[in-house]
Amino acid sequence: MKITSDKITGKAAQTSVYHQLFSQLKPEANCIVFDTVAEMNRVSQALEGWARKHVGKGCRIVTTKRHPSDGKPRCWLIYPEDPKTTIRGHFPKAA
Repeated sequence: MKITSDKITGKAAQTSVYHQLFSQLKPEANCIVFDTVAEMNRVSQALEGWARKHVGKGCRIVTTKRHPSDGKPRCWLIYPEDPKTTIRGHFPKAA
């Protein structure tokens, strides 16, 4: 066995054309505004694949064709809840 510095090729080397845009999405700034519904559909599908790879399980994509504020289509990346801050389990009732 030996270690080399070969570059990644083929499917493993492919990155999304929107990677730069998607990497700017954060839980507090997670919305993309579009000019057309067709553009929103194309990008939201790419975002879904990107999120599965880079954000992980529990994230989801929400879209709307017409936002009430300006009538433009939007797409949100909903991040999974942080398990450290989620309260779980059955707790006894206070006396």
